[in-house]
Amino acid sequence: MRFSIRREDRRNLAVGFVGLLAIMTAHSVMETARDTLFLTSLPATHLPRAYLAIALLAILELKVHERVLRHVHDRRRLLAASLVFGSLVTFGFWALLDDMGPWALFGFYVWTGLLITVVLIEFWLLLDDAVTVTQAKRIFPIIAAGGVTGAMLGSLLSDGLLRIASPVDLVLAATLILALASTTPFLWRIPTEVAADHASTEPVRPLGWLLRDNYLSRVLALVLMGTIALTIVDFVF
Repeated sequence: MRFSIRREDRRNLAVGFVGLLAIMTAHSVMETARDTLFLTSLPATHLPRAYLAIALLAILELKVHERVLRHVHDRRRLLAASLVFGSLVTFGFWALLDDMGPWALFGFYVWTGLLITVVLIEFWLLLDDAVTVTQAKRIFPIIAAGGVTGAMLGSLLSDGLLRIASPVDLVLAATLILALASTTPFLWRIPTEVAADHASTEPVRPLGWLLRDNYLSRVLALVLMGTIALTIVDFVF
C-alpha cells in the first residue's frame, strides 16, 4: 500500500503515532501485570465478574463522558487530563496492592479495562478534531499501526522487565509510560474553528435511533458478537 503523506500531515501524523504507541504500550504492560497478579491470587472463576464490572462501569462512564463533552470543547485537555488521572490512579494501585489484599487485584483488573476504553475513545475523538476527512484517509492507517506497534513493544518490555523485576513493578512502569503519554495531546495541531463547531453541535441522538437504522444496527450486532467471542476466548485461554 502506498501512502502519500503531505507536509501539512507530518506533525499530527507523528504526534498521533507516538501518542497511540505510548498508550498501547502502557496498556500492554498493565495487562501483563494484571493477568499475572490476578490469576496468581484469585481463581479464574472471578474473571466473568470482572468482565461484567468493566462493562457496567464503562456504560456509566460513557454517560458521564457525554455530559463532559458538552462543556469541554478542547479535547486535548480532556485526553491529557484522563491520562494524568489514569497515571495517578495506577500509581495508587502500585503503592497499595501489597497492603490491600487479593480484592485490590480485582479492582486493578477492572481499572485497566475501564481506563483503556475511555482513553482510546478520547484519542480518536481528538484525532477527528485534528484532521479533515481527506487527511484521515492518508494518515489513519499509519497512526493505527502505532497502536499495534505499542502493543508489541509493551509485550517485549514486560517480558524483559519480568526477568529482573516482579509483576507489581510492571504497574509502576505503566504509570511512568502513561505520564509520558499525557504530554502528547497538546502537541496536536487543531484548526481554530473546531471549538466553535463543538459549541454549536446538536445533541447526541439516543440509542433507540441507532437501533432503528438498519445499517447501524447490523454494525452494532457484529461488534457485540465479536466482543462476546473474544471475551469467551480470553476466558478460556
